[in-house]
Amino acid sequence: MRALIISEYGRSDVFKLQDIDQPKPGSHQVLIELKCASINPVDWKIRAGHLSLIIPKHWPRVLGVDCSGIVSEVGSAVKTFQPGDTVFGMSNPLRSQYGSYAQFSLVEKDSIARKPDGLSFSDAASIPVAGLTAYKALKLQIKLKPGQSVLINGASGGVGSFAVQIAKVLGAKITATCGADNIEFVKSLGADQVIDYQVQDVRSIKERFDGIFDASAKLNFSLAKPMLNRNGVYVTTVPDPQTILGMATCALFGGKKAYIVSAGSGAHVPEELSAIADMIVSGQIHPIIAKTIKLEDVAKAHEDSEQGHARGKTVVEI
Repeated sequence: MRALIISEYGRSDVFKLQDIDQPKPGSHQVLIELKCASINPVDWKIRAGHLSLIIPKHWPRVLGVDCSGIVSEVGSAVKTFQPGDTVFGMSNPLRSQYGSYAQFSLVEKDSIARKPDGLSFSDAASIPVAGLTAYKALKLQIKLKPGQSVLINGASGGVGSFAVQIAKVLGAKITATCGADNIEFVKSLGADQVIDYQVQDVRSIKERFDGIFDASAKLNFSLAKPMLNRNGVYVTTVPDPQTILGMATCALFGGKKAYIVSAGSGAHVPEELSAIADMIVSGQIHPIIAKTIKLEDVAKAHEDSEQGHARGKTVVEI
């Protein structure tokens, strides 16, 4: 199969596009013939070796987590899917070296869902990591209710653009931060107030929030805590010592809470993916796809992602 591989850690020039053997699914795995993938920061963090203590060093490795396509083959223990099903979801780099920058990818059966007919492969591939991260943070951890206030820090990227829209569906009052170039864009997603973080320090906001979702992972719990209401909830996408300490303190003494959100955690990923897909098909939210590229362009897309200041998602057509 045609795949974009790495055989060592490094900069974007370690990518090589070549033919490799097509993998076979394990007992609980599904082999997907891919139609689309998308770019996430975790992809280039793996490529650069930032997660080398967590991710097994299996070479060659195909990067890419988000995927959509058609089931090609299923493992012996898989009863919920069969060849020909259209699906979307996530590969797991902890369990497979065959990600989604290729013609075929191996995924765990509990990390995918059926793709609704009204959802394109491109839109479906933009959902998993970013959409699940936003959904879990706002609905399951902060547990936003209509009329509550939420601060979304880093609102223009893949996760943030989903978060603003989902918060709007949940009926929240939304304050969001982004750069000057994205202010009108974030307002169009449903934010009630947008702050240019380059001009105003977010900590200078006088309002206190029921929830803070740090989608950019630049506002740790110790900085965010004074900005929360008495029983407010802070969620971040990246573990840091202050947040881990905050989680422990909250578990012991109660009060303001801190959580780290992970897209692939929990037993209900298929149901959560389906819930987000239903929001899109019904027109409540829409994926923000900044551009669509080919496998040959992934290296440049990694470089762009590493620079930050992204708007929405970059989708890869396979």
